[in-house]
Amino acid sequence: MTPVICFYENDLMIRSDDYTRLECSYEQDPTTFLKQIQLEYPTQMKVIQVNFDYLQKQSIDSLLENDFAITIYALNTFKLINKNDLSSEIEKIDFGFSPRITKEDFIDKVKSIRTDIQKGRYYQVNLTSNFESRMVVPIQPYEIFKYYLKKFKSDYSAFLPRSTSEILCYSPELFLEKKDKTILTRPIKGTTLKNQPFNDLFKNEKENAELSMIVDLLRNDLQSICQDKVVVNEHRKELNLNYLTHTYSEISGHTDQLLPEILEKMLPAGSISGCPKKESVIAINELETSNRHFYTGCIGWWQNQNFKLNLAIRSFLHHDNRLTYFSGCGIVYDSDPEKEWQEFLRKAKHLELDDEL
Repeated sequence: MTPVICFYENDLMIRSDDYTRLECSYEQDPTTFLKQIQLEYPTQMKVIQVNFDYLQKQSIDSLLENDFAITIYALNTFKLINKNDLSSEIEKIDFGFSPRITKEDFIDKVKSIRTDIQKGRYYQVNLTSNFESRMVVPIQPYEIFKYYLKKFKSDYSAFLPRSTSEILCYSPELFLEKKDKTILTRPIKGTTLKNQPFNDLFKNEKENAELSMIVDLLRNDLQSICQDKVVVNEHRKELNLNYLTHTYSEISGHTDQLLPEILEKMLPAGSISGCPKKESVIAINELETSNRHFYTGCIGWWQNQNFKLNLAIRSFLHHDNRLTYFSGCGIVYDSDPEKEWQEFLRKAKHLELDDEL
């Protein structure tokens, strides 16, 4: 059985070779499905994967013929392993990734978003696309997962085998964590190369406005499920990866609600949709030509009333012996189209792109 791997705490990861996979189709009601899982597997450790569009399927080009809105892995047994002990047999390989979108098309879409912002339609939209490998990949996807695990500095990685594909996720972003009644979110916005001074990013008014806007949106989202006033614990802190630097904030509150109701209120995540959320999602369906599938949804573990979910970014889809990598940028009125294109490429820095970064 192909293993399920999911982040847990610190450097520890959950590994299971004995699990039951349960899938929710787009024809089913997702909240009802999750409540049923909650009743049938109340104390069992579960790994959960939720698509970006789990509430309403995107009506655009799909990379997969049959996709599910939610996949649950009910773990019959599992063990905790150290992610530093996961080594790959691959020394180096060039998969030959190329952007699926042209630079001209990407820049045109950024300009279109800026025009809509100027007209007052929304304040921010997260624009995404993907990179495709030009070669057939003759390597087991689990080996590829371990290969890139050393390249991405990620606290929220996961490897999930699905019915016709595999997800390889290396997210640096915590979407939601709930321990007892305390719930928190840690959005990331603002990007620069690691060798650039952090102060340049910190003083950048455009990046500051982008993060502050998302913090305000997520405060409102959290407040809808919390009994007391939500609190911004940290704002515009530095997050160092081994290839990029970001800024992040942390927001928390207290809630009696459980995962099914919480996801219904919190998804899609504000940091990968836009502000206001409803209109931004409409714009995403208009602008993007490929279904996001699991990308910018969430992945994590769920046990009893506690759970910890990432935002599924910096991720691959392995399907038909090919790899697709997803990337995106938050676009605001002050966005420079050329710089956004470069950021889109920078987030794929480890892929040995055919195009120069």
